[in-house]
Amino acid sequence: MPNVTDVRTTLDGGMRTTEVGRVLADAVSSARHRAVEPALLERFGPQLIEKALVHRVPGPLLHTFRHHGVAGEGALHARAVDDAIARMTALLDVEWMAEVFAGADIDWLAFKGPVLTTIAGCDRWERPTTDLDVLVRGRDLERAIDLLVDAGGFHLDQNWELMLERVIGEVHLIMPMGTSLDLHWNLLVNESMRTMSTPDHAAIFDTARTVDLDGVEVPTFGPAETLVYSCVHACISGGHRLVWLKDVEQLVLADQPDWDDVVDVARSWGAAIQVGAIVGRTQRHLGLDVPDGVIERLVPNRALRLALELLDRRRPVADAELDESILRLATRSLGPTTWVTVERFGRRAIAFARRRLLHGEPMSATELFVERPGDGDRRRYFDAVVAASS
Repeated sequence: MPNVTDVRTTLDGGMRTTEVGRVLADAVSSARHRAVEPALLERFGPQLIEKALVHRVPGPLLHTFRHHGVAGEGALHARAVDDAIARMTALLDVEWMAEVFAGADIDWLAFKGPVLTTIAGCDRWERPTTDLDVLVRGRDLERAIDLLVDAGGFHLDQNWELMLERVIGEVHLIMPMGTSLDLHWNLLVNESMRTMSTPDHAAIFDTARTVDLDGVEVPTFGPAETLVYSCVHACISGGHRLVWLKDVEQLVLADQPDWDDVVDVARSWGAAIQVGAIVGRTQRHLGLDVPDGVIERLVPNRALRLALELLDRRRPVADAELDESILRLATRSLGPTTWVTVERFGRRAIAFARRRLLHGEPMSATELFVERPGDGDRRRYFDAVVAASS
């Protein structure tokens, strides 16, 4: 009998996927999970669990297994316990950070991680949480670091030469309970990413709200900004994991952002194509209900819309390779206009081929943690941050 993960089946609408990939996408979908046949969950149980762990959606799959009374959930339950512990640890560190910043006249906004889990209403299943992301104004970055370090945090960055050269948009700390903190002054970490879209950080602070995280009031992005950033983050990351589509689905269902606001924010960031691509991908793979005309407003070029749809149907997320697949390469190429997207895709394809031939590797974040001489670069880095964010 052939391996089911190698069997290609053509579904309605031309979606080309493996049977396991189709079942997994349906099983983690809020719109479709109740209709999944229990016999398929039992038949493909081990493969589904393996794929769910890779795609970081063990919680939704566990929820579906339990809904249908399917056994064999041991690995999913173990991961859910680990994710719950990580979330509780992160919440303790969030409370600590809130106390550190209280009265310090530093504006800050937490996003992703436990904040996203709370906003998206994922309490019935744990979303994997590996770190915490916080945005501060560029002028406050150095003082925020000093406050956190003085209170017991540990600052990891040492390679100030590289930090300055790349004008890195975040610094990295470890909080007292062990949670990794990415402290942003810019939502886009590298300068190359900032040619893809330009988030309006001042407007993000202006439209901020607070959410309750287990009794701690935490400031975060407004509903439209949360959805737009989640789509941008998915694109930057490659858009090849189901967890990012699940985030978008849950934000739409639970946070209910106004679609006119979403379109306006996406356009103001120069991220309309990125948002349209990920919202459309979520619609196709998870059955997200998107009002008529929204995708067309985000991606007005009909040829590009058709290309994105063809990409999704020929390279469905649930079966995507997790290294440099064509899906990941194309998604990372999406820019503010159709022509920028085409040009970027060409350059990335050439760079990808060159890396494969020369066995080169992209920069690792750990390079920032290797100490380099010259404290003057540290001072110049913070000056560059203030200049870039003013």
